[in-house]
Amino acid sequence: MKQNLTKYILLSSTVLGLSACHDDSEPVIRQVDINTQVVGADEETGVTIRGVIESDVELSNIDFVTLKISENSDMSQYTEVKASEVNDTIYCVVPGLQRNKKYYYSYMIGNYMSYATTKTKSFNIDKNFNLANVWSQVAPFEGGLRSGGISFSLKDKGYYGLGKSSSSSDEIYYNDLWRYDPISDSWSQLSDFPSIGLDMAVSFVIGETAYVTLGRYYDISINGYNTSTYAYDVTNDTWKKMQSFPAIGRTGSVSFVANGKGYVVGGYKEKDAYTNEVWSYNPITNSWSQMNDFPVALTGCYTFTLKNEVYVGGGYNLKSKIKNTDLYKYNITTDTWEIAYTGCEELIYSSGFSAGDKCYVAGGEGEIGRESGFLSFDGNEWATMGSFGEIRKKSSSFVLNGSFYLVCGENDLNSPQKSVLKYSIE
Repeated sequence: MKQNLTKYILLSSTVLGLSACHDDSEPVIRQVDINTQVVGADEETGVTIRGVIESDVELSNIDFVTLKISENSDMSQYTEVKASEVNDTIYCVVPGLQRNKKYYYSYMIGNYMSYATTKTKSFNIDKNFNLANVWSQVAPFEGGLRSGGISFSLKDKGYYGLGKSSSSSDEIYYNDLWRYDPISDSWSQLSDFPSIGLDMAVSFVIGETAYVTLGRYYDISINGYNTSTYAYDVTNDTWKKMQSFPAIGRTGSVSFVANGKGYVVGGYKEKDAYTNEVWSYNPITNSWSQMNDFPVALTGCYTFTLKNEVYVGGGYNLKSKIKNTDLYKYNITTDTWEIAYTGCEELIYSSGFSAGDKCYVAGGEGEIGRESGFLSFDGNEWATMGSFGEIRKKSSSFVLNGSFYLVCGENDLNSPQKSVLKYSIE
């Protein structure tokens, strides 16, 4: 039975290899990217892959694009499919693929005298011949290019706002808030955050109320660090000022919720003042309390909760030359931290989330540059899930109805993005 895939799956490929043989007749291909989407899968036709070429040479100097696809991650045995035409957009159709299989693929792009090979990526085909464990693009954020925003989910809707956009001559800090509807795949603007625009603030949800605090603001004369705290009523689309954060303001902290309280961990205060402070907010008493310190002073961490246990990992401290590779677990009852896993990947400003019996970490800046990696953790071991396709950090995220959404963020050139990626967990 023929089954069509309606999703558009975004993947991204990066150059690994280059042949150096050339002469003056054609320019050497030194850099090339192919942003690809797996746009269809059915048993009769096969898998259709669409790619957009970005190269340091004109398209007229590219003679061929060849897709290599394999059941083996080392690509030791593969099938080749040539693109029918080399234009801005290319198509390759791969027949003969099987159900319940994982496939790996890469591209070779070249001319008569030189070629480049892209990094190997992967996708899965499930038992119904649909693509599984892959990322899709949904409606882009309508507030424009953005990074360092806050996000949360409430009542089957996703929320994103605040953050910063930048250009070569200007930076804009936002105080807006937007709501994403997964049914209509659309964004709508809500009431503004009732304060100055903030970059790298934190948010957490307790019950049916979202709380926003910390972050950095900017005006003509100063870069400042926010301490105001506001509660957002999703039903009435209103904000209410709460007890301010009682310590020095900070940016790049990470937040989580446990036992009906909101927690913020670490961050950067100013002048290389990284902190390992942990604070909790009690919505019943509208008050903040300082907890025992996190073991390391870090900013740019990720967090997730697995089986009611809270984990914090990643992050860095430039002053102390630390890139954290330990994953810490928090004991809420005793207010203590312990190392749960050592030798994690170096990740800065990644997004963490939980679903079922696993936790996930997407993106961030890693050891070899800004990554598009996607990892899972089951409480004992890490596993590589492949790539979500776009290189970005300082994204925000929320979970809705069994799907994870990664919103905006920065690419490898530190340029803010507006695209939104979705990963279907169930």
